[in-house]
Amino acid sequence: MASAPLQAGNGSLICQRGLWAARSQAASFWWADWLEGYKQVAAAGLGILLVFLFRRRATPLMLWGLLSGAAYQLLEAAVQRPRPEAGLVQVVRHTQGYAFPSGHAVFFTWFAAFLLLVFGRGLPMPLQVTRWVLDALFLVAVGLGRICTAAHWPTDVIAGLCLGGGWALRGLSIRRLSDPVLGDG
Repeated sequence: MASAPLQAGNGSLICQRGLWAARSQAASFWWADWLEGYKQVAAAGLGILLVFLFRRRATPLMLWGLLSGAAYQLLEAAVQRPRPEAGLVQVVRHTQGYAFPSGHAVFFTWFAAFLLLVFGRGLPMPLQVTRWVLDALFLVAVGLGRICTAAHWPTDVIAGLCLGGGWALRGLSIRRLSDPVLGDG
């Protein structure tokens, strides 16, 4: 089957849209699609529990990250952008809710960054750089997965990365939250 015509914002420049290609790409990104809803909440809970057990003073920073969910919900409700339609792209699985911004991108951006900061202290610099590069590649894979499964438009993912990154940076700018992670204390 031929790919869908190139239309502004439909992700065709990134993902081949033929039926076989869409299914094979969806299989490649199943893990990003699988970790949603209650599973994402459980992953956040496990991460926060690990921080509480091993780096207790960093727990407020992780709890700050959870508040990004409220910002995500408010933005999603304000914009109410529909998800990609089957007439424009090959929809692999119909997803509930609105598309803008990508909740996966919001969550994984702050969550991975905070975990790397909390547990990365004291590691040799080459290992820290490697972990950040792997985190960036992971976020790219999550974003591509959300686009290639037609759960989001590319701009939804970009907005999710911006919201998650901005939320993480705002948390790090609050000294009471960041000092236990970044400071000497």
